[in-house]
Amino acid sequence: MGTVDILSLSWWLGVIDLAYCVLVRLPCVSLPKFFKDGWDDTDYALKESDAFYKRLADAKISVKPDDGSSADDKGALYPGMKDKIEWDKASKKKLSNDAISVQLGKFMSPMQHALPKGTRQCRFYYVKPTALTLDNLKANKPSHEVVVIMMPATGEAGKTERLAMANRLARDHGWSSVIITAPFYAARKPKDQKLFFINNVKDFFLQTIAIVNEASALAWYFYSEGKSNSRRICVTGFSWGAAMSSLVSITCMLAGIPGQHIACIPYVGSGTPAVLPDGLLQRSIDWDALHDNDKHKSLTRQELKAATLDVFLKFDLDIMANILSDHRKQLLEVEGASLDQVDSRLSLGALRMISGQHDHIITRKYSEPFVEILEKGAVSTKTVAFPVQWLLGGHVTAALAKHWYQIPAIVDAGKAICHD
Repeated sequence: MGTVDILSLSWWLGVIDLAYCVLVRLPCVSLPKFFKDGWDDTDYALKESDAFYKRLADAKISVKPDDGSSADDKGALYPGMKDKIEWDKASKKKLSNDAISVQLGKFMSPMQHALPKGTRQCRFYYVKPTALTLDNLKANKPSHEVVVIMMPATGEAGKTERLAMANRLARDHGWSSVIITAPFYAARKPKDQKLFFINNVKDFFLQTIAIVNEASALAWYFYSEGKSNSRRICVTGFSWGAAMSSLVSITCMLAGIPGQHIACIPYVGSGTPAVLPDGLLQRSIDWDALHDNDKHKSLTRQELKAATLDVFLKFDLDIMANILSDHRKQLLEVEGASLDQVDSRLSLGALRMISGQHDHIITRKYSEPFVEILEKGAVSTKTVAFPVQWLLGGHVTAALAKHWYQIPAIVDAGKAICHD
């Protein structure tokens, strides 16, 4: 098949995105919409976001060789996690089998003060290979304990698909996984919310800040619980989960985990939530509810969309990348650390990115800057930076092809950081 034929096939596969978005919004389907209650207090969410960025900017970064590998986490952004997690023993008996052990864990979100009642307790599943599985691997037994943090996609309230991926990683490679339930999803969903369609813009933003903190806290817990220098962290996700995986990877470096022990694997993502009001997904927004606001009543629909986009663009990966860059400069120019030390501490061990060639949900307008920001902000000569893989088609085909592309990408990146 020639280049022109492949591009043509990719274009037609991308059209499935258009068909999907039209079909789910037909009157006969009658799905709910995002933001039925309008904006709420978005200024509060922005203040929480700024406070989070300030914590990261003020984090004390060390380039000592043993930094982050000690179980004594008093200086970390997420201290005392060992005592905060509550394990559900009954879930282990119910969900485990001969090959994998699965246990439900819970802890109060670092953002509990900002979240509505009923959403404040983080829930996650810890999946690890059994002793029998590790024995069966024999010569292929992993040299390091790898823990894969699996972030949810938009609407991915359940664990089924991620559990299947975790099962494969455990059976084939002896790796563990953490499957996180996002705030406002599943057991963390408010009673008056329909499905995953969050009721207002404020809570939509708080969801992002909360899950980044929760996933980073869990990554720190599982990393620091390992024997010195023995564990490695992979962070991955699809769509919204891909964006979250990049934010979590940067946060983990600033929380105390050496960057060379972290692999980031974003699968078809964007660096900003602006893809929601600025693409095909805008059909899923209740624009009438957003218009019914003193601040926006006088605006035309086009002006309202522009104003909404401006707010959504205030949450951007570029802010995190700049904070990371500032820390690098501080270590180099003020504290006199060597470039080798700084690269070891504050650049990713591996980066494996995948995007859709003809994605109509996360278009190249957003996917290409996402690649550039991560490569600019979190990559050094020490990073195993795989070439960006552009899949044929778009978002829907990428979702269907996760097991063929996302799992091998996780394995590639995970193996790249399994060195002393």
